[in-house]
Formats: sequence, C-alpha cells, structure tokens
Amino acid sequence: MTEMVVATGEELVRIQPENDRWRAVRLSSGQAMQCLAVAPRDGEVLYAGSHGEGVWKSTNRGSDWARLEFSEPNVFSLAVSPADGAL
Repeated sequence: MTEMVVATGEELVRIQPENDRWRAVRLSSGQAMQCLAVAPRDGEVLYAGSHGEGVWKSTNRGSDWARLEFSEPNVFSLAVSPADGAL
C-alpha cells in the first residue's frame, strides 16, 4: 500500500489512497510536529520531532506514539543511522 506520513508543523497526518482519491487522517501524537524520520531497517518505526515536546516514537507506522526522553524540547530535524539505528 502506498501511503505517506507528513509533519505539518502542527500535527502528523497519514495520507493514503482510498478508491480514486487521497484520504488524510490525523494521527494521535504530540503537538507542533516539525519533522519525521523512518528507521532504515524497519519501516514500521517512525520518529517525530516537535517544537516544545521533544522526540516521539512509533513502532506501528504512526498509529500510536510515545514521547522519548530527550534533553532538547525543540527538534526541527532528525536522522536515523542505517548502520546501528542510532537517532
């Protein structure tokens, strides 16, 4: 299935095809979501950075999110190492 998860700057949205149209669904997560990164070795694992709420992680392609302990509350870019999965 083709789908995208998008950080809008306010929330996270999953965009997926439905019949001959695209459907956008808001995902339950923190506020002010700024960026996303996908774990290279596991496409189910997503990380999101927020303005004011640090880093969030999903292990099911964005259906559920948990806030991670991260020292910086404002995160505007993320990367996941393909070598060892380090964020």
